[in-house]
Amino acid sequence: MEVDKQAIDYVTDNGFGGSMFWAINQPALGQGNSTYYPDTITGDNVNILANYTQEKYTSK
Repeated sequence: MEVDKQAIDYVTDNGFGGSMFWAINQPALGQGNSTYYPDTITGDNVNILANYTQEKYTSK
């Protein structure tokens, strides 16, 4: 999630007009089935990132 927040920071700090969330249905990832995020449930952090984005844009 830290990389996602860094991307949102870059977009807002450099004057881009907004951000977009691409929703895609993925199979459930069990323990050890993902190379980069072995213990992550996909889509679990969407509300956190949406709120973070909203806060970044409303604070400008």
